[in-house]
Amino acid sequence: MRLVLVSIIHYYFSSSFLPTFLSDALYLSFNSLTLKDKESIAFYSSYQASNILVIDKKGILKYAYRHADIAIIGGGFGKGVHNVAEAAVYGIPTLFGANYIKFEETIELTNLQVAFPVNNYDVFEKRLLELMNNVELRNNIKIILNNYFSNQEHASTNIIDSIRQHLK
Repeated sequence: MRLVLVSIIHYYFSSSFLPTFLSDALYLSFNSLTLKDKESIAFYSSYQASNILVIDKKGILKYAYRHADIAIIGGGFGKGVHNVAEAAVYGIPTLFGANYIKFEETIELTNLQVAFPVNNYDVFEKRLLELMNNVELRNNIKIILNNYFSNQEHASTNIIDSIRQHLK
């Protein structure tokens, strides 16, 4: 069973957090998506067993991402996107709005083709269905993300070493 996590909060539906095309799709339980049999959608606040879980409660994402196969990150449709790396560190692909260029790590993840900006419903639907239906693609993304974050582990040590060199 796949789990798609949608990280949104109800009160954001009327803001620039999500554009109308996406908030309507999420709020109306993805009625336009062609879901496979046995796939269902639920809001965390009224949770029942489902494949797509919309997180509509603050403070639980850090616990939820590790159980997901795909994350739809809020933001990116106004001033900027929320923390994409917070989900990606668990090896899962992420979808988010197209306004992400202020965030270096999100640019890197997008360039690695493991994080996916969307700017309209057609792109969102196509990418989401591709990720939901392609286990091999998700497994490849997990490998790339694990390598990416493994390479980042010693970043602070390298920075401290560089500072020490310049202080000598």
